[in-house]
Amino acid sequence: MPALEQRDSLQIPIGFVCQNNCIFCSDGGFGRHTDRPQLEKITAILEKNRSIGRVVFTSHEPTLNPDLPKYIATAKDLDYEGVAIITNGRRLTQKGVLDRMIDHGLNEIHISLHGHTAELHEFLTRSPGSFEQTLGGLRAVCEHPKRDDVEIYAHSTITKHNADKMDGMIDLMTEVGPDTFGLNALFMTGLARLHADEVMMEFRDMMNALKPALLRHVPFHLRISDVPVCQALGVLPMNRVSLREAFYIADQDPQEEHEALVQTRGFQHGPPCESCHYRQQCDGLADMYIDRWGWDGFFPITESDVEAALFRRSAVVRSLLSHPRKAWTVSDVHVEEGRATARIERTGRSVGIEVILREPDPSFTAYRRSQNHTFIVRSQDPSREQVLLADAVFLQLEANEQRTHPADLMRLSRISSPEKRKEIHREG
Repeated sequence: MPALEQRDSLQIPIGFVCQNNCIFCSDGGFGRHTDRPQLEKITAILEKNRSIGRVVFTSHEPTLNPDLPKYIATAKDLDYEGVAIITNGRRLTQKGVLDRMIDHGLNEIHISLHGHTAELHEFLTRSPGSFEQTLGGLRAVCEHPKRDDVEIYAHSTITKHNADKMDGMIDLMTEVGPDTFGLNALFMTGLARLHADEVMMEFRDMMNALKPALLRHVPFHLRISDVPVCQALGVLPMNRVSLREAFYIADQDPQEEHEALVQTRGFQHGPPCESCHYRQQCDGLADMYIDRWGWDGFFPITESDVEAALFRRSAVVRSLLSHPRKAWTVSDVHVEEGRATARIERTGRSVGIEVILREPDPSFTAYRRSQNHTFIVRSQDPSREQVLLADAVFLQLEANEQRTHPADLMRLSRISSPEKRKEIHREG
C-alpha cells in the first residue's frame, strides 16, 4: 500500500497582524489580533518539542514580527531539521528581510498566491497591490543566490472563484519556478466560516474543476492537500495527493509546560471512514461540510483498490517500454514510490539492461530525457551492445509516449517526495 505524503510539524503562531484581509482567512483577517509573543515563550516551546524535528512559524503574517530571525536562529541552534514560515511574501523584496531569515537558518518557505492575475488574487485577499508584492516576493526567493538551500513552496487556497482557473496558475508557476506548487482546500474557521456560501465547494465539484490542471506535466512538484483520499482516487494520480500535516500546537500560557499536542482542527470521521485503509492518515471532514453535504459520495479505500491502481501503472510502464515487433522483452516491472523499474532483454541475444523511469526532474542524473520521463540505465560500465539497446529503448519510449493518454503517463509519477539520488552512469 503506497504511503501518501504526510509530515509532522510543530506549528508556532507568531504573527499578530497581517496586510491582507483574505475572504477565507482561518486566522480572522487583517488587523491586530494578539500581542507580540515573547522570545522566551517561543524558545521554551522549541526546547520542549525539538523531537518533532520540524517547525513552522505561522499565523497572520510572520514576517511582520521583528523577532522572526531570532526564532529561526533558535530553532536552528536546537537542531530542527526543517525551519519554515508561511507568508504572503509581501515583505520579501524589502532590503535584508529575506537575507536575514536565510542566514539565520530558514530552509523552507511557503508563499500564498491565490490567483494568476491581480484581479483574481486581490479579489480574494481584498488588498490592492498585494498581487505584485506577493509575486515579487516569490520571484525574489526563486532567484536568491542561496535558493538551493531553501525548499520553495507556492500555495493557492481553492475556492469557488479560482478552482477553474488553475491552468493560469500552473503557467505562472512554470515561469517563476518554485520547487512545489500546492493546492489547499479550505480550513473552515475564521473568515472562511463566515463566508462559507461564497467560497466553499463540494469536493466532487472541486476535483472536476481542478482535474485538467492537475493532470498536466510540470517542471515542479504539484500537489493537492486537505482533500479526503477517496475523493481523489480514480480522478487524480495518487502522486498528486498529499494529506494534511499533523499539526502539533503548544499552549503559550506561561503556566503550561509548552508540550505540543496534535490538533483535530474540527474534522471528524464518519461511517465510510471506519474500514478505510487511510483512516489513520486522513482527517475526514469539517463539521460545516458534513452539515451541508453529508457523507454522500465518500467511501472506504481498500487494499485491493490501491493494488488495482498499482497494477494499472505497471501495465503502463510495460506498454511504454515495449517494442511493437518484439525486438526486446520487458519483464520484472515494479512501480514504487517515485519510480518504475524494468528489465529489458534483447530478443535472441544475451544482452539486457535494467531501466528506471522517473518524472522529467533535472535534479536526477539521467541517461536520456524524454518529454515526460527521466530515463535511467542502471549500469556502471555498459557494453557497446547495452548502449545500443538503451538508445533503441529510449527512442521507442519517446514514440510510445505520443500514443499514451496523459492520465496514464502520470500514473508513473511520485507518490511522495523522492530522494534526490545519483545512481546513473551517464548524462545523455
